Amino acid sequence: MLAVSDAGAEFKKGTCGKRCCNAILKALRLEAIPQPLKKRVPRHNDGPDASVSFLTVLIKWMTDGNNYHRYRGGDGQSSETKQTSASEVIECIAASGVKTARSPKDVMNKISGLETSFRVASDWLSNTGQGVENESDLRAANLHRCPSFYVLHPITDDSPSTHPLVLNTDPGFTYTWFCN
Repeated sequence: MLAVSDAGAEFKKGTCGKRCCNAILKALRLEAIPQPLKKRVPRHNDGPDASVSFLTVLIKWMTDGNNYHRYRGGDGQSSETKQTSASEVIECIAASGVKTARSPKDVMNKISGLETSFRVASDWLSNTGQGVENESDLRAANLHRCPSFYVLHPITDDSPSTHPLVLNTDPGFTYTWFCN
């Protein structure tokens, strides 16, 4: 079988059949082609200069106008999905000069990560800072939990995941909607 495919001289092993032979030949062809090494590029350091990166463009897009509200589905039945909003972010990223290709799923994962870190920092801050007395230490400790907390605060602070809509400790709260 190897003699038919002109690969008999490359190795001395026998094969059990055509399927094994093709697998071995494919592996040999792939070894011959040098594979470019894909380097991981951090999201905060992948732009043309230090002030432009995936993360800075994403945060700028989120804080511009009504974009984050649209991403969260705030326009009701506008038929715009998170995928289309993420594609819009990718266009902004490409226009800003960031060379690393990102997928809409990468954008959605990063937004989810930013929301999670914001929620953690917001919860920590609403628990009185847990022993931090100095205002500058409080700010530094909060920025340690979410580096973009004070940038994201105006757009994410009003979401129900960070602040419940109604608490039973709110003035004027009654249980009348339970008792019909």
